[in-house]
Amino acid sequence: LSWMSIQASLHSANNSCNAICRVDVATMSNESCNEKWMPIDGFGNLYQISDAGRARRRPDAPPKKGTYPGRILKLTIGKLGYPQVGLSVDGKTRNVRVHRLVASAFIKNPDAKPQVNHIDGCKANNFVDNLEWATPSENVAHAYRIGLTKPAKGSQCGNAKLTESDVSTIKSACEYHGVVVELARKSGVNKSQISRIRRGKLWRHVA
Repeated sequence: LSWMSIQASLHSANNSCNAICRVDVATMSNESCNEKWMPIDGFGNLYQISDAGRARRRPDAPPKKGTYPGRILKLTIGKLGYPQVGLSVDGKTRNVRVHRLVASAFIKNPDAKPQVNHIDGCKANNFVDNLEWATPSENVAHAYRIGLTKPAKGSQCGNAKLTESDVSTIKSACEYHGVVVELARKSGVNKSQISRIRRGKLWRHVA
């Protein structure tokens, strides 16, 4: 696979905000693209990360049983769906998320933002041009903007006092008094809110 064809495949897979990338950058050969490599901090100067999201043992690393210098490391998928790589030093192995390794090595972070955002919403696309540092609020806003996260509606909201069934009753009642007033009293919803529900200003998703 060439560098351009891999990037094209990634962007094609992400035409929908919820698309799942299936491109495995570990299948790329060193001759197929002009990757840039940077050292990974904190692991005895034994590993490198590329701007394409691949990790390897340094070509000049000391020999070690069961591996070899320059070996491309296998990626696994963590519990939250992020590609990760196991890095070992002093006999201990730790799984580290690939997108954080790429961002730490290649993207400046002058404002010390704590999170790394995938611009196209695909967790598997860890090319450097798809990553950016972000604050938690920026990350959440981005997820809403591209459709990865949808705002909670109705009874899904944590502070909701009514259910969809209650709202349906309110909207379909011929008279404001009686059952509607009793429902408002029991649920702690004031008359103003009941009026806005009946006029379609609140709970618009309930017919």
